[in-house]
Amino acid sequence: MTQWIRCLTVFLAALLITGVVSAETLKVGSDITFPPFEYIDPSTGEPTGFDIELIKAIGATMNVDVEIVHSPWDNIFNRLFDGEFDVIVSALSITEARAEVMELSEPYFVTGQVIVARADDPSIRGPEDLIGKKVAVRSGTTSVDAAVALALDRIVYFDEWSDVFTALESGEVDAALSDEIFAASEVQRRPDQFRLAGDRVTAEPYGIAARKGETELIQRINEALAALRADGTYQALYEKWIGAIEP
Repeated sequence: MTQWIRCLTVFLAALLITGVVSAETLKVGSDITFPPFEYIDPSTGEPTGFDIELIKAIGATMNVDVEIVHSPWDNIFNRLFDGEFDVIVSALSITEARAEVMELSEPYFVTGQVIVARADDPSIRGPEDLIGKKVAVRSGTTSVDAAVALALDRIVYFDEWSDVFTALESGEVDAALSDEIFAASEVQRRPDQFRLAGDRVTAEPYGIAARKGETELIQRINEALAALRADGTYQALYEKWIGAIEP
């Protein structure tokens, strides 16, 4: 009997590894404050957005359930490393520094940082106009990297994107650096308040992150992404969430 139980245990473990057991759950950490990628649908109270629907489609392709775990950006990486969730899907830019400490999927989206100025301020047209100006960024994001790379001398840090745009609107800062699609959506929503100033200042691919060593999980995610691109699901989600936003 002991030998039979041991064999059954090994068999079930093998099923879990290959994703055959349908009860397997992929826990997904996401900072649900970044439309159109992830945000709370006010009509349902549930997470939605491009990233959310994409990871649910990836989970369905992998034959696993998906559980979304909201995590503020300031501790999302520590929570991943501590095992509170399996992956991060949160408009996460692929960088060399992150690749050193995490496993990262193939890119599923490419964007970049752009300059956002007030609609009534024509003085800011590009990066050269930011020197000597107060420029808002969100701590822990690649907006900080972009500001440093531009050698800006008056960087103002905020914990949330909402605080970045509130500071810009009020005149506390002169401009902001933000992800292109998110910035474009804010400009479309409030064209009387904000405008984009110039072209992208960076080019950044987004990826899905897992703990270092989780190469099999990332391989399965990459295979699922490829399948969703091939069957048209990815394009349909892109057109639904991104296509209507013109940077």
